[in-house]
Amino acid sequence: MDRLPTTAVGDNTIYASILIQPNTSGSTVPINWDVVRRLRKCYQEAFKEKKITLEARELVIDVPWGKAGNRVLQVVDSGEYDITEVSHLKPTVFTEPTAFLAPIRVYLSPDVFSKAEHSLLSIRASAEEKFYSRKVLIDAGDDA
Repeated sequence: MDRLPTTAVGDNTIYASILIQPNTSGSTVPINWDVVRRLRKCYQEAFKEKKITLEARELVIDVPWGKAGNRVLQVVDSGEYDITEVSHLKPTVFTEPTAFLAPIRVYLSPDVFSKAEHSLLSIRASAEEKFYSRKVLIDAGDDA
């Protein structure tokens, strides 16, 4: 495995760290699940700093398979037909575009969200700092 970046610079993002030999021409993305588990551990530690306990099922890191972060999607609407009826595009790509731009998604249970709602930005910053500093390592017995 390549050395992970120590800071987010240019293409050295968490998402780029998760990819294994990214394929820019295809739609499937090979994922390094060990790195995803490490990211999850970083979030768990960041929540712990805020004195918020998490059950294993209350935090999900999602890397949507097949949604490459570097994939360009260009849609030209001629008005002749509904593009969502003749392609793989869902109508929400136009009404909720940010949902399709995030290559990594972090889901929380409603209970954890209500406890952490006002601290989410600092939790995210802490988790990312841990990820890049490599301070949080996965122990063999952890539930990832």
